[in-house]
Amino acid sequence: MLGYAEIFSQVRHRLKEIFPQYPCIYLGKRAGTLLFQALKHEKRSTVVLPGFICPEISALVLQAGKIPVHIDVDPQTMHMRVNLLRDYLNNHSPADASLLIDHSFGYINPDIALIKAEYPDLLIIEDCARAFGGSCNQTPAGSFGDWVILSMYKTVLGNEHGGIVLSRKPLPCTTDGAAARSSPREYLSTIKALRIIHAYLKSRTPPLGSEPPMQENLTCSLETGLPSTLITRRFLKNLNQVDKVHQKQGWAWKDLYNSLRQYPEIQLIHVRPETVPSYAFLSFTMSGISNIHLFLQKLNRSGYFLFNAWPDPPNYYRNMQATFPCGYENTRFLSQHLIHIPIMDFSSENRRLLFIQRFEQILTGL
Repeated sequence: MLGYAEIFSQVRHRLKEIFPQYPCIYLGKRAGTLLFQALKHEKRSTVVLPGFICPEISALVLQAGKIPVHIDVDPQTMHMRVNLLRDYLNNHSPADASLLIDHSFGYINPDIALIKAEYPDLLIIEDCARAFGGSCNQTPAGSFGDWVILSMYKTVLGNEHGGIVLSRKPLPCTTDGAAARSSPREYLSTIKALRIIHAYLKSRTPPLGSEPPMQENLTCSLETGLPSTLITRRFLKNLNQVDKVHQKQGWAWKDLYNSLRQYPEIQLIHVRPETVPSYAFLSFTMSGISNIHLFLQKLNRSGYFLFNAWPDPPNYYRNMQATFPCGYENTRFLSQHLIHIPIMDFSSENRRLLFIQRFEQILTGL
């Protein structure tokens, strides 16, 4: 079995094959920590990012000593509204700003190349944590930014940590330290019998809560060190099979998409022209349902684990509300109405068929 150094070397080699434009590759236990380190030493004072985003990213921007600016999003795509972004950049110095563009839940944002051409002094961070395998104009997502964020766990079965930052130029990211230890859960999580038991226990959990209350301050924790040997090995396997995995998930994604598009109660997130999603998640909104948490809980009890992320984007924190120069109406809408289907849980055609039947039963009951 390969040692840690050899696995690390192979990960670097494979990433250089996929992303030859990024000679600098940094692995860590958390991509957020690597991003924090890079931002902390970046002279630009402002980081522009979509309003609908994991709140921990906004928190680490603030902790890095930068000014976060959130741009409201298009609820049909989850991507920041490019007209609002242009309005902001035209009235502020792009040379003093970094722009984080998220390929939200694997739905590829094609605006990066255009924005980069219009604002060449802007530093662009491309967040591909859930977008690996997706593409724009037949070019892999992650090919257009100055820095790129990859996750070793958000779309890899069994992994619970690990992150990567790619860069065109060297960054002050700390990649030394001991490798993390994998938890017993990470070792056991790919055993089918144990996953069945876990799914049963998960289906017994209490109902999800309603809209979260307003909170005072948004903070994040940082974890240094390297990903574990197990996590790195699994990620390498995923890298070596990326085309095969993408094709397999694409079949399941398209099958579910065609089944769900018939229901007027839901609005499927749009796939932007000239893009191909990563097919990691199929996302939709349910604006006509008064209680999506009840809907999700009924599916949960039937063994279908959909989720609504993010229910608490940055606008739910008082120390972030002033960072939305154009408001957060659409960001709040998505936090209340957006649902994601993790495609890796629906690779079986029979499971998809049973899911659609149960989906329709619950929808009719509501």
